[in-house]
Amino acid sequence: MGRKPVFMQDVSCPSCGSHHVLKCGRPLGRRKYSCRDCGKYFLGDASYYSRKLREETLRMYANGMSMRAISRVLNVPLGTVFTAVWIVVQRSVTTIFQAERYVKRETIRILRALPTPAQVTLLGYSPDIENFMLENFKNFKLI
Repeated sequence: MGRKPVFMQDVSCPSCGSHHVLKCGRPLGRRKYSCRDCGKYFLGDASYYSRKLREETLRMYANGMSMRAISRVLNVPLGTVFTAVWIVVQRSVTTIFQAERYVKRETIRILRALPTPAQVTLLGYSPDIENFMLENFKNFKLI
């Protein structure tokens, strides 16, 4: 059965902007809310920066501007700039490692599918492995 949800009209989700928000606890004396539309949790008294501001921060950093200069220009705390850049760096490093693992896994799978030199000899091909590799991998493209 449970209690009927009471939606807060004066609080909006910083992620999606919806007012479809429920109270969801009070950790360390701070009000916690949950958004019913995007499913994210957020604190009511915390200040959140817009996505546009975060994207502008990253664009400036990618163009070679220092973090302190970005902080001064956008009028945000230096720690906010550090956090925005750190999150993107962590995500990109994770993506690179996942891509490397995928390439290694696919390479191993392809190499296991190749016949051994003994099988090549049994099939009637010449035992010259270089010609065999060139013949089978002429359409294979390296990334």
